[in-house]
Amino acid sequence: MLSYRVRRAYTRAYDDPIRFKAGDVLTLLRWDDEYPGWVWCRHPSGLEGWVHEQFLVVDGTTGLAVRAYSALELSVQEGEVVEGVEEVGGWIWCVNARGEAGWVPAEHLEAAQSPSITYRLSPAVSDEALNELFEAAWEAHRPRDFGPVLGRSLAYVCAYHGERLVGFVNLAWDGGVHGFILDPTVHPDYRRRGIGKALLDIAAVIAQQQGLEWLHADFEPRYESFYRRCGFTPTPAGLRRLKRP
Repeated sequence: MLSYRVRRAYTRAYDDPIRFKAGDVLTLLRWDDEYPGWVWCRHPSGLEGWVHEQFLVVDGTTGLAVRAYSALELSVQEGEVVEGVEEVGGWIWCVNARGEAGWVPAEHLEAAQSPSITYRLSPAVSDEALNELFEAAWEAHRPRDFGPVLGRSLAYVCAYHGERLVGFVNLAWDGGVHGFILDPTVHPDYRRRGIGKALLDIAAVIAQQQGLEWLHADFEPRYESFYRRCGFTPTPAGLRRLKRP
């Protein structure tokens, strides 16, 4: 995941474009001459918009969706810094500082110079780096093997200062429409810089892209104001201990 600076402002063209989940069947109406690989599609709901062929199995004038997708574009201002999550066919799915997300033409962006913090989606990260981060952030942490956990994640997001791991969040999934925020962690030396919120915002974007409808997070009362800023609404919940440490 890279940081980009907007070199030319862009205003989104559509307010309510096409969106769909894996398995939906779309009608293909016309191919784009300016951006190869993009096709204007109609969803059974009536929504229309541009979809890249990599999201579809094309069969004549129909396309079977192979993953969840939204054609929502993001309006950006010159000089603004955004985080790029994914690049497809000349467009980049970006998240701004307010947690808003959408596609921006790559030609309107340039790599930010010497970003202080960068965010990477599900990178190859060592147990050594994760344990070092968790030991600094959590007093009760004991070294462990993260492989089984990461292997079952829908995705995870890491924050880096240079090549140093300074933040982490895990996005788990129930196989349906519910996602779960696990182990949100920021190194004590890097707190109060917006890293924690950025990690949760990016995780929420990934969850939306994958078609999830609800994102859950368990937290202590002292963290309520933080989670509210991240868009979470406190709700009653239950917890049962199954094994003593």
